[in-house]
Amino acid sequence: MRRNLKAMILRVTTLVVSLVFVLGVAELGFRFLSASPWYERLPEEQQRTPRYEYSVGASKFTLRFPPLKLPKLKGSQRMLFLGDSFTYGSGVKESETFVSLVTSRLNDNSKVSRGSVYETFNGGVPASMTRDWVELFDEMAEEFQPDSVIVVFFLRDGVQGVTSIGQINAIRNRMVRLSEHSILYRFSRLWRYFIDREVQKELSAEYLGRLESGYLGEEGETIEWKSAQENLKYLQLESNRLGANFYLVIFPVLFDLGAEYPLDGVVDEILRFANQEQMTALSLLPAFRGLSAPDLWVSPLDQHPNGEGHAIAAEAIYDFLINVPAGEAGFSEGATLRK
Repeated sequence: MRRNLKAMILRVTTLVVSLVFVLGVAELGFRFLSASPWYERLPEEQQRTPRYEYSVGASKFTLRFPPLKLPKLKGSQRMLFLGDSFTYGSGVKESETFVSLVTSRLNDNSKVSRGSVYETFNGGVPASMTRDWVELFDEMAEEFQPDSVIVVFFLRDGVQGVTSIGQINAIRNRMVRLSEHSILYRFSRLWRYFIDREVQKELSAEYLGRLESGYLGEEGETIEWKSAQENLKYLQLESNRLGANFYLVIFPVLFDLGAEYPLDGVVDEILRFANQEQMTALSLLPAFRGLSAPDLWVSPLDQHPNGEGHAIAAEAIYDFLINVPAGEAGFSEGATLRK
């Protein structure tokens, strides 16, 4: 009896010691691999691309370059892209942005056919909303004389309070509170890893939920989307007044891009609006559907599209621009999938 008891105690002790050893090694590994908490690295991850402010008329905007001041050449085609940090190209070089890639491809084909020279201005403004695009357009469009205005509408652009900066501050505050109230979270990197994974899942669900309700929710939740619709209609009207073609490109959130995309209803709502207003529109969702979203991110903490993501968007936008006549009623959802 005593022999069995001793054997059992030995086995339990061995198991406990082994478990403590494994946890200790794991803790050391996480301490070696992880530096500062992930939420403290968010601002740095979101600001990899240098940003400069330029005066445009009476206002200042964060832009890749100041607007062209040169006279428009005879036979040239000028394209004005408007949008947020996705259009700006946060996290990638200027030459990797879909704006630059589309322009290069149009000019390459134009050289072969001896067609027009394309001049493009990237009016992507990080952390902007549609009202900012209207302001930029009003300040520069008359002088720039665009032949085409391409508005790239990321799904968060119709929802107030979910810009990158706002999200970063909210996440940091939440995680700091968790750290203050949990000694284990504060001192154990291993425990922090598992808690962080759960918190990130919760934050993703909250973010997607806010986006969905911002378009499909109650009247009080869709105020920004209603404002965005008016701004988009204004941009279409003013573009047409200047003799420019107007295009609307819808850029999806790069998350869970499988057959059951969590924001399908939001994309459908934006396309419904575009169809109603007879805007020539393209959803980029078909171009990204079925791909691995993390493979398209700038980094695990920055879900802006990386070079591959921009290349996929550029291919779809290029095909769209050369194949869909501007001003047609209806919309196009059939972006070519990149194999």
